[in-house]
Amino acid sequence: MNGKVALEEHWAVNETLHIPGQPVAAGAFWDETRRLLVDFHDRRLAAMDAHGIEFAILGLNSPALQAVLDPVEAAELARRTNDTLADEIAHNPRRFAGFAGLSMQDPEEAAKELTRCVTELGFKGAMVNCFTQRRVPDSAVYYDLSEFRPFWATVAALDVPFYLHPRLTIPSRESPTTGIAGSTVRSGISAAKPRPRRSD
Repeated sequence: MNGKVALEEHWAVNETLHIPGQPVAAGAFWDETRRLLVDFHDRRLAAMDAHGIEFAILGLNSPALQAVLDPVEAAELARRTNDTLADEIAHNPRRFAGFAGLSMQDPEEAAKELTRCVTELGFKGAMVNCFTQRRVPDSAVYYDLSEFRPFWATVAALDVPFYLHPRLTIPSRESPTTGIAGSTVRSGISAAKPRPRRSD
């Protein structure tokens, strides 16, 4: 089927692929994945054409900005990556649009950057990983805290989608029952209620 629109199409720059303190995946598969993430034209467009994708909305890789511990550095990297994405989209607006990457370490700064990306760069909304680290490696800040209420008011005022993307838990908090986004998972066997025995 042709004419498809893809919403979860990741892209990256070298800085978001090599965040200090984050594990770096190794092997031929991940080497190839990295090459694909930084490509905007040749192989990406060829793959889109081969699979009937007419239009792709691009968002940063995971965990990217949400793994930068320093809020100021995260905000600066967010601006640079969003400017890079806007420039790439300008070369081929018929095939690409963008989701803003945001430094959720500072909700006020994230609101300002989202406003800039939507009103000045023409982005369609934001794609953010589901928790952010801030200042110390062993941290996981979620966005239901009261400090994020002004940010959500900005999202509502702009009337754009906010794509909450999963990410792997940080290594210091891994356990056998921890999965994507640090959520606790249970097997269907252990979580199931015992069935009542039949009397016959």
